[in-house]
Amino acid sequence: MRVLGTLLHDPWRKLLALALAWGLWSWVYQQITVDETISFAVQAAPAGEAGSPLPNQLQVVIPRDYELVQPDLRSALDLRFRGTRARIQAWRGTADCSAKVVLEAESAGDRPLPIRVQIAPRDWHWSSPEVLAALDDEDARRPVVFEAVPIIRRQMRLQPDGVDLQIALPSERYFVDRDGLQFRPGVVVLVGPESAFESLDAQDAGPPGRILERILSPEPVTTTFVGRFGLDEEIMRLGLRMEPETVEVVVPIGYRGIWHRWTPGPERLVVIGGRDWVPVGGGLLPPLRARLRREVPLGVTIDRAWLEEHVLFLVNTNEIPENATAEAELPVEILFQGVDPGTRRRLRELLEVQTQTGEEAGTLTIPMQPRPPGPEGDGSENS
Repeated sequence: MRVLGTLLHDPWRKLLALALAWGLWSWVYQQITVDETISFAVQAAPAGEAGSPLPNQLQVVIPRDYELVQPDLRSALDLRFRGTRARIQAWRGTADCSAKVVLEAESAGDRPLPIRVQIAPRDWHWSSPEVLAALDDEDARRPVVFEAVPIIRRQMRLQPDGVDLQIALPSERYFVDRDGLQFRPGVVVLVGPESAFESLDAQDAGPPGRILERILSPEPVTTTFVGRFGLDEEIMRLGLRMEPETVEVVVPIGYRGIWHRWTPGPERLVVIGGRDWVPVGGGLLPPLRARLRREVPLGVTIDRAWLEEHVLFLVNTNEIPENATAEAELPVEILFQGVDPGTRRRLRELLEVQTQTGEEAGTLTIPMQPRPPGPEGDGSENS
């Protein structure tokens, strides 16, 4: 009880003494001289575009159309500083803790030359003299190698043969239409030092223009495949980059459906409209063939019997020019009879109809003439 009484006697004075002791200790702690190592990220900035360096950053200003080789942009430079803990903590991680180095271009005539200089940290342009003053003497004198090389810009046109395609397809009936391959944009620019282009040209890179990474589809596709792809990793390792960084690649997917052949009878030709014209020769249609563009469930089986029963061909005499008096060609429209509206819409999209010679049926025309007078013209019109 006596001890507890002693501790509780005059508590405010004891708390004040404790606070003063803590404050004195903190002040002394901050005044202790310490050695601190700070890592500086390296950033390359083209001349004319360089702003102020960021905290804990060494900004290297290089001439336009040059590329910094040393120091490595992926690494950091470690420098030691000496000073009181309070002063170092005051500027560490702030804009004061940064520096800049400016490299000047060299040339022989019109040809730019590589730049290689050694500059010690004490000769960098520091954002704050206080930070420079705190730099460790040994680190301040140790030279750092700065190397920049001229870069070359080479335009390259992307070619379908120069692409490694790995497109998954659901069955053997589907195929990649390589001839229809599209690139957006179709021309890119490779940028890098001359030595990187020499290495690229010395490689057995296959077809000209093979610079994109492998074109992969994440899952089987049945329609046009579209994706964005960048420069091949092996080419990037040479020190080259591509402008733009990615390209949109459009890969058409084809379908080898089974052709079903049939010859529509004249009764499958329907003539509508207000002009009293009839097909020349009774409206004979050429032999045709049809197949699905994609393997999709339609709820109907496309074969010769289905085509003979459900496909109609329509011409509209209202499309005949007013001044036509003898003969006119009318375009043919394909209709589907006896199917629901949803299936009809799908068939218009998916069913490919051609003549036996490969002409699209949608481009067919039927010769028309005014109905001949007399009984011989009575049975010429289809309805």
